[in-house]
Amino acid sequence: MRTTITHDPFIGLNLAKPWRERGWWPCAWIACPDAGAPPFVTAYRRRFALDHDARIRVHVTADERYDLFLDGRRIGRGSERGAPDLWFYETYDLPLQAGEHVLVARVWSLGDQAPTAQMSVHPGFLLAPEREWIEVLGTGVAAWEAMRLDGYAFVRPYPAWKGATLCIDGRTFPWGFERGEGQGWRPAQALGPGVARRMDWELPPQHLLHPATLPPMLDQPFTAGVVRLVAAARMYSSASSAPSADTAAISVRGQDHLTGEADAWTGLLQGRGPLTVPPHTARRVLVDLENYYCAYPEIVTSGGAGSAVRLLWAEALVHDPDPWRANKGNRDEVEGKYFVGVGDTFLPDGGAGRTFETLWWEAGRYVEIFVQTAGQPLTVERFTLRETRYPLEMESGFAASDPRLARIQPLLVRGMQMCANETYFDCPYYEELMYTGDTRLEALAT
Repeated sequence: MRTTITHDPFIGLNLAKPWRERGWWPCAWIACPDAGAPPFVTAYRRRFALDHDARIRVHVTADERYDLFLDGRRIGRGSERGAPDLWFYETYDLPLQAGEHVLVARVWSLGDQAPTAQMSVHPGFLLAPEREWIEVLGTGVAAWEAMRLDGYAFVRPYPAWKGATLCIDGRTFPWGFERGEGQGWRPAQALGPGVARRMDWELPPQHLLHPATLPPMLDQPFTAGVVRLVAAARMYSSASSAPSADTAAISVRGQDHLTGEADAWTGLLQGRGPLTVPPHTARRVLVDLENYYCAYPEIVTSGGAGSAVRLLWAEALVHDPDPWRANKGNRDEVEGKYFVGVGDTFLPDGGAGRTFETLWWEAGRYVEIFVQTAGQPLTVERFTLRETRYPLEMESGFAASDPRLARIQPLLVRGMQMCANETYFDCPYYEELMYTGDTRLEALAT
């Protein structure tokens, strides 16, 4: 559904307007009333009906980031990372059949807890369709509704440059929001118009809109992972305290491995079926992805009221749990080493088919899954990883008389892939920033 354009789609509508309005779009930014100060997550919905089949082109952006859902199915993410005077929007062609539909956008605005590279002017959302569909779907024109999404808590991790991690409480989360369901929707607040040219006496701050220049980032599920450890873990008094379980201070020891449970966890990773954790049980599972990945994790649970599931990521295990003295050593080795990672926590409410997912992707080679149950068994229906990165593939050949170069070439290519997203990165795990030295070399290598 994504398509690429190179020009302002509304420039032809503006030629007859006064000079300072010629860069204005026919649609406006909207915001969620009483959302408060960031960090927060909001949703915007527009229900509509068509009396005939249509193909509708829409241009979408948000401050800071959005997920766009059509009839409950995610069709895009954005906005491509830029700056206030280079604020990108994505373009979608929506093939719609006659009947009822709903567009929903989830928008996160994390303020000072956002990734360091993420810029902002003010929280909001903008969707601008073309031609006769402006009155039907345009934000600030059509009857869009908004709701603050409860259930999100934000934790500033170490390192903090990649942004806050999440704790999602299923007891207060508005399940089904992506289908436009739930209570608490109210009319969205209209803000200023979209602006595609610097016309307002050049007074910032403004989102100066430009069409996205990049293709969509890779978004594909993959099956990988070897279970290196399944071990009994300490039980905490409640799910609210389980997310801070200090497994980083406990080294990985082969003698703790519960061999009889490893096959079930491997089957879950490979998509062979669900896994059930009995009541009053705590487990620590170490997964080796056997390669480096940037990925959105998704876990689907049923039952397990009062339980907790935590997913942490790390590039490698270390010889000392003190991050200032951490020595990774051989990254293939885990025995006697410590897992010190960052990630997110999910608190199931006991409902069936609950899908927990992150707002931003995680990175690394190793994943630690910590599960604690209360009085109900927890069934993990599915655990999925969706790789994300710039769609950079090896399109050339290289040969040399020294065979060592052929052996390291896959590692070099993978390093390039992991450090290329909407921008080049110095590293995907810690900072996700563009430094002059790193970026110059990455661009030349590309």
